Amino acid sequence: MAIADLSELIQNTELVEDENGISYKTRVHVREIDPGQPCPLFQALNATGLPVWGQGHPIIPGIKVRSRIPRPFSQSRTESQVELVYRSPDAQQFDPNDRPIVRFRGFSREVQSNKYPDGTTIKVPYYPQGRGQKAQVGKINAYKAFGVLEFEFVRNSDPSWMLKYLNKLNQNPWRGGAKYTWHCAEIGIERQKGRPGFLMHAAFIYDEETHIKTAFYRMDDGKIPEDVAEKIDPYTEMGSLPFGYRNVAPAFSADFNLLGLPSGF
Repeated sequence: MAIADLSELIQNTELVEDENGISYKTRVHVREIDPGQPCPLFQALNATGLPVWGQGHPIIPGIKVRSRIPRPFSQSRTESQVELVYRSPDAQQFDPNDRPIVRFRGFSREVQSNKYPDGTTIKVPYYPQGRGQKAQVGKINAYKAFGVLEFEFVRNSDPSWMLKYLNKLNQNPWRGGAKYTWHCAEIGIERQKGRPGFLMHAAFIYDEETHIKTAFYRMDDGKIPEDVAEKIDPYTEMGSLPFGYRNVAPAFSADFNLLGLPSGF
């Protein structure tokens, strides 16, 4: 069975102390590896007496093994050298005092619309021969601008409660936008072994016309009658007589102010 020679545990070392605490690197010689067994480097990691992950240093208080890297030793088939890295636990923690990242970007995508850029309805007139004028609401592939507000920040306590805000709309004004203009599109939680704290990511999509969707009455030919309201109010369930449309929230809403996200734009 492979045996670790701990006499070198305090030799061949590199020690660094900075704002993250102490980082200590050393090498341990391992001998009596069985060349007849597979994976000699794995044998080295399991050598008798070799410090295991998370074990404290025998002399320097407050630091623990955070990585173990076995390497071949010269041309020997029965020996190995294992590099041990000790670090203060605080050096591995997500620092809650790190400045959070808040970024905003805009993008444009193609959408179907029956509106001119000023919001008025597109009406297509038609004059059949020998008949009176007819008109229908036209539909085009238009371009629309959206915004994305992203956050990266640290939470020390379990943030899984934030997941209930995913796919919600803002039920009241938030970040300069009226209600229903923000949609929570992403929430990510990252945690690494041995690291206290949680690294968070959240993204919200902004639509100045709100994320409310409008369903229109359509005639047998699939067209929208031309007398449907010119200006659709996104906060009104139905328009004035003869109605012709109904507004529908595509998702539930929530109070985004309760998320306590970092300030930014």
